[in-house]
Amino acid sequence: MKTILKNVLLITVLSLFTLVSCTSDATLDSTNEQILSKKASFSEGSKGIIEEIILNKKGRSLLENNNTFDIERAVIPSEDCDTNRPFDLVMLEEFSKIDTRGEFRSFLLFNVLNQVSVFDGIFNDYAAEQYFGIDAEYTNYIQNRQRNLEKFWSMEDTGISVRGQHNKTLEDAEHLIYLLINYFVILNPDDPFGPPIPYTEEMAAIRVNELMQVAEESDFVTESPVLSMAGFTTIIPTPDGNLHKPIVIGDGLIELISRIGLDPKVVWSNILAHEWAHQIQFENNWVTQGIPTPEDTRRQELEADFFASYYLTHKRGATYNWKRVEDVMEAFYSGGDCSFESPGHHGTPAERKEASWQGYLLAHNASPKSHILSTSKLHEIFLDLLDDIVAIDN
Repeated sequence: MKTILKNVLLITVLSLFTLVSCTSDATLDSTNEQILSKKASFSEGSKGIIEEIILNKKGRSLLENNNTFDIERAVIPSEDCDTNRPFDLVMLEEFSKIDTRGEFRSFLLFNVLNQVSVFDGIFNDYAAEQYFGIDAEYTNYIQNRQRNLEKFWSMEDTGISVRGQHNKTLEDAEHLIYLLINYFVILNPDDPFGPPIPYTEEMAAIRVNELMQVAEESDFVTESPVLSMAGFTTIIPTPDGNLHKPIVIGDGLIELISRIGLDPKVVWSNILAHEWAHQIQFENNWVTQGIPTPEDTRRQELEADFFASYYLTHKRGATYNWKRVEDVMEAFYSGGDCSFESPGHHGTPAERKEASWQGYLLAHNASPKSHILSTSKLHEIFLDLLDDIVAIDN
């Protein structure tokens, strides 16, 4: 019952309600009071859903062994950080739309279903054609950007798959029934303290119908972009001895960041370039095996910022100027975190900005401008700079 997915989901959702806890702005303080009141009410009302979201053995194995590099961990600032980002207000505004406990409970289950759906697609339909944007409006752009990344980093045949996450998935009742049957179990109403029982097709259909009814009456439950806020990459061994290398980016993540006033294409490019850098780390075995220390994760995240900025501002990369990269950093990534003892520590806001700045300087000062350094050379340069980057807060 205590699955990684369930715990991560609930922590994430409740953390989003308390984003304002580390800010001092008057507007945020006012909104904070309203959100905390809702949080107390909805947390009490969500107890039943905690018992309902139970992954079976197949569902647990789908998720528990996947060590993902997750954008979402970087966008939620810790209480120790003094941040005041426009992104915090965007998230608060979005969650203020929840009106009832029923909406909150249904939202939690839809959130889990959409996460499970992503991994189901990675494992069972890896070759499926992908689209990007609510109406596929960014599909060509992302496909072109992926080709440019492959060429820039000389990674044309590495098997990286850029994949979308969409709210539209939650409108497919048959797919939701499939997910419940294959990845979930439910408490036995005749023996609630006994082992959970599998969903039958009839039980799953009834539950999905109930969810759809709530969704029809709500402007939030299946329409909120928070439901497709994925931004991560991982590497997954398959039974046939191959490797899946997905980069998953949700429509909702782009929409929420773009509400700040940023160009959606620049946001897409920033996130994709950052996650691609993690794939470079996988490819070169620069990722710590086992449970990483906070220093390990910080190094990996700062290096991804460094590599991404180098690509984004390079003449043969995305060709952005520093201001465009900096805008996304300031609005989104610069939240960083100050959880210095956490294995998921991404680096402080100042460290992340400095790592990006150093990547930009390297591209800007290239001679000739068209020259692209090898990944191994960039890695060597970054390690030489790391102590200075980390010392930026001192």
